[in-house]
Amino acid sequence: MIKRTYKAYGDRLHAWRNEIKHTIPMVAQDTQIPEQRLKLLESGEDKPTWFELEHLAKHFCVSVRDLLPNENDLDRGIKYLRTKDARKIEQN
Repeated sequence: MIKRTYKAYGDRLHAWRNEIKHTIPMVAQDTQIPEQRLKLLESGEDKPTWFELEHLAKHFCVSVRDLLPNENDLDRGIKYLRTKDARKIEQN
């Protein structure tokens, strides 16, 4: 059974790879992560290591944070809002 968190990692990696229009062999060559390992990560069968995330982020020209799955932080009292959704406080 694939763990949901790993699936979320895989979806992110796949989306970024498709965004830059690179194939798995192209990513493998640049990141030194074996093709088979990249396929496992994209399918969500395994969780990437921090080392792998750093190399993939560099290859995709994004932050490591962009490769991490979204977490619902509402149960911990944290809620991030976009400017359009935030309450505006006028300052004089």
